Amino acid sequence: MSRGVILVAEDQDEVRLLVADVLRQAGYAVIEAANGRLALERLQSDDGSITLVLSDLVMPELSGQQLFEHASHLPRSIPFLFMSGYSEEGVPCTGAHEPALLAKPFTPVQLLRAVSLAIGAGT
Repeated sequence: MSRGVILVAEDQDEVRLLVADVLRQAGYAVIEAANGRLALERLQSDDGSITLVLSDLVMPELSGQQLFEHASHLPRSIPFLFMSGYSEEGVPCTGAHEPALLAKPFTPVQLLRAVSLAIGAGT
């Protein structure tokens, strides 16, 4: 039984695959997106199962911030958790569910703790 469905939007394949693997081993179902545009498509076609969006802030085609802004117009609110090797300056802070930032590099324990907190804050 899944602990929730996490949409992972990350353009670096090795990071996305590692994050997805850690999340799956912890019992989460994972939907992967290699860029922000694909993540937005997956969000727009979601049947209500996505529990959390875990997104890199800096991606080609559509940044994490732009993805967050588009998602804020969807019929339901989905919590966001950003991951970035940059400072917190670029983290959007609007809406009922202000996204948190997980600084890269992070350990699997830090990832799972941040995901758990973000999902808990969104419920």
